[in-house]
Amino acid sequence: MTPPPGITTPANPTCGVRLRRLAAIVLVFIAVGPLVGLMVFLLSTTLTPGMNFWGLVVVSWVAMPYAVPLIAWFGVVTAAAGLLVGIRLAFYGAITWPFAVAGGIALGFGSLLPGLGYRLWSGQPILPPSGVDVMMLVAYAGTVATYLSVTLVCWAIVRNWYFEPARADKVQA
Repeated sequence: MTPPPGITTPANPTCGVRLRRLAAIVLVFIAVGPLVGLMVFLLSTTLTPGMNFWGLVVVSWVAMPYAVPLIAWFGVVTAAAGLLVGIRLAFYGAITWPFAVAGGIALGFGSLLPGLGYRLWSGQPILPPSGVDVMMLVAYAGTVATYLSVTLVCWAIVRNWYFEPARADKVQA
């Protein structure tokens, strides 16, 4: 995959240039990720069955105190995702969209593991005894959708910010 027309990259950038690129990618994930996560979180809280316009307004205001602390969590998680994406782009080449989608889904399911682990550790069943709880599934789907959207938006911004892998035959003296 080559950069867009008009953008040139050095044939074999130094480690310092690659590390600056890595830092820039992580900063994009830190700056953009929580904002996208907040919007998707608020949207996913309003997608409950039977919700009308005023219900959406009330839920948005009720969910806001929960959403604001989650911004810090999204910042930490998206920084970790940005670090992984940045290492790949700065040192090993481009990332295609299927890998970004898989990474976003893995990030979403990975964020659910602490809650599931707590339920298992405390002896609670993962699913309620009465069967599948629709609201719980909506919450899980909303969490995965949030992390997927954050990963895809940030990836779309930085997808062309890559360097080709360093090769031994092009090492600068």
